Amino acid sequence: MAPSSQKSSAARETHAPSAAQDLFLRVLDESLTDATICFRTASGEFVVGRGGDVREGRIVVRVFHERFFSAVLCYGNLGLAEAFMNGDFELEEGCLHDFLMVLLRNRLQEKLGKNPRILIRIAAYRVVNALAGKQKNVQRHYDIGYNVFKTFLDARLVYSCGYANTPRDDLEQLQANKLDRICRKLRLKSGDHILDIGCGFGGLLTFAATHYGVTGTGITISRDHCERGNELLARNGVSDRVQIEFRDYRSVEGQFNKVVSVGML
Repeated sequence: MAPSSQKSSAARETHAPSAAQDLFLRVLDESLTDATICFRTASGEFVVGRGGDVREGRIVVRVFHERFFSAVLCYGNLGLAEAFMNGDFELEEGCLHDFLMVLLRNRLQEKLGKNPRILIRIAAYRVVNALAGKQKNVQRHYDIGYNVFKTFLDARLVYSCGYANTPRDDLEQLQANKLDRICRKLRLKSGDHILDIGCGFGGLLTFAATHYGVTGTGITISRDHCERGNELLARNGVSDRVQIEFRDYRSVEGQFNKVVSVGML
């Protein structure tokens, strides 16, 4: 629900509010019980919340970019912070401290946890948004050139953080520790057929095939990962047991008795 007409002073609209804006305003309107906040957007002016005097000590937020609403819905506090750094909004009245204090004081997360209807809508929005943008985001980030990653990753080109067993472990050992720890958690053994979702350049596949005797498939939506990763598998002598496919996880075919995803979920 957009803020009610009794509480909303709508400016002349240039376009209808987006789904993200509508959901964001509904969440705040139902969650703020001791304050009101005015949002000025491209689609109008909206006052949300209950309590407080809208004429005194007003907080007025000017939103410059539609992605502000998506960022906060999808990433919460982190999304709000990044939106501020990106210049997606500013405080026209009041200050950032006042705005944040209202949000903190009203314990939004706690209240949302008691409202399954809103939680379901937010979760659905996050899923749709994530699936729609995932391939574009992955390719923008990872298909920037193989040589870039060789300058700062270990020899297996593993992205996610390593695991230290001693203070003296270097980068190669950190990643070997991590990969072995994952394999032991999966209880891998010879004969296992594994699926690695978001496999990068195939570092885990190489390690698991070499040290645990498994076969398997890695999937990625980065073309560079797929091409270079299969080259690395061949160079390490395991391409007869494991391979990388360019595909989305929703299109996976085949049967696997172990599934792993490192640093993604």
